[in-house]
Amino acid sequence: MRHILNLIAPPLVDKALIVQNLNELLPHYELLAIEEFRKKQKRNADEVETNAWRELWLAALQTEYAIIVTEGDSVHLEMMLERLWRAPGTHIFTLTLEPSSLAPQQVAARIVQNLPEDFKE
Repeated sequence: MRHILNLIAPPLVDKALIVQNLNELLPHYELLAIEEFRKKQKRNADEVETNAWRELWLAALQTEYAIIVTEGDSVHLEMMLERLWRAPGTHIFTLTLEPSSLAPQQVAARIVQNLPEDFKE
């Protein structure tokens, strides 16, 4: 069974600290951030984007628990999620973060609190 926490964090959200806190609360999850996959590419701009999303998709298929972090504004996100849904035994929980006055630790704790039980294991 594959559990994917699809975390959409627009630019105005301090996602680095929230994700760091989430990773501490959910240490069995692998962090898969699209920005990291983009950095690994060494091709022209169009190929970088396409290849980064393909690599992110493949990484998500190879893990049992993953936190996918994106800004939610790429056309590739919907295609990747659709492909992941088709993989047998895949469960995806999507959260969109908004700017908050709460501390990153509090935001992460609320995310974990609101996850379905099978995502917490």
